[in-house]
Amino acid sequence: MTVTGTANVHPDVITNRMGISDVTVVMTPSNGGGVGRDIIISSNIAYTGTLARNLTFKSTNNITVNSGVSITSSSAALSVVLHSASGTNPDHGRIT
Repeated sequence: MTVTGTANVHPDVITNRMGISDVTVVMTPSNGGGVGRDIIISSNIAYTGTLARNLTFKSTNNITVNSGVSITSSSAALSVVLHSASGTNPDHGRIT
């Protein structure tokens, strides 16, 4: 799933897709160039499927998981990858 503008993705969209396959959320640079944009995870993501999955977040800038928010799996292995500074400028990008 690639986001090219400002977007709010409901956690159910992510977990429903994880029922089918691994999920990668990509935040591309704005203005077709190097202006980095952030991913902010502000709601819990609770995977309940029975197959092992990978959930990857890729941003050309920062990734923030808000305080009190969790990413969990109740039935199967879940690998979570937070990849900041995935663009051309490796000096940008924090994970908090």
